[in-house]
Amino acid sequence: MGTQTERTVEREQRLLFVGARAAAIAGIVVGGVVIGSQLLIGTVYSGSQARQLVLAMSGPAGTLATAILSGLAAMLALMLTMLSLSRKLDQDLSGSFYVRIQRIALLAILDMVTAITLMLLLSAPIQEASREAGQAGDLQVRLTYYLLIGLTAVVAGLFVAVIVMLYNAIQAVIQAVMPEQFP
Repeated sequence: MGTQTERTVEREQRLLFVGARAAAIAGIVVGGVVIGSQLLIGTVYSGSQARQLVLAMSGPAGTLATAILSGLAAMLALMLTMLSLSRKLDQDLSGSFYVRIQRIALLAILDMVTAITLMLLLSAPIQEASREAGQAGDLQVRLTYYLLIGLTAVVAGLFVAVIVMLYNAIQAVIQAVMPEQFP
């Protein structure tokens, strides 16, 4: 009987690692797509190019950050519901299930903080700052552009990682409720 328990614990740890690895890969791929799209645009050589790109991306990046914040808030609320329902199940969920939920919540909170930071950066009067940038120097505007690209990549990558991890958690609940369906 002890061997069966050890195998179950080992299987749960392996699934936890595989789920985290899949989430990390998905997040890195999506973040890489954002960075790759910037590379396709090309390196920003002047402040005027950077100003135009910052102004062009401020609307879509703000919309993305708002949508991700809304999605993450809904996910966290639904995860609380899932946790309360999981306590009422006749079947016991493994400890790795709760570790998985804790990791999802941590990544969701990190993503929310990053999205809020992105929104705060975008709430600065960019048009006014771009006029003043001619006096302040082009480096400031170029750094702002690269910061926006980086934050957008992080926000999108973390969001996809949370979604993949949430999928794995849902699979664990389904396996607990219907173990006969999964070997």
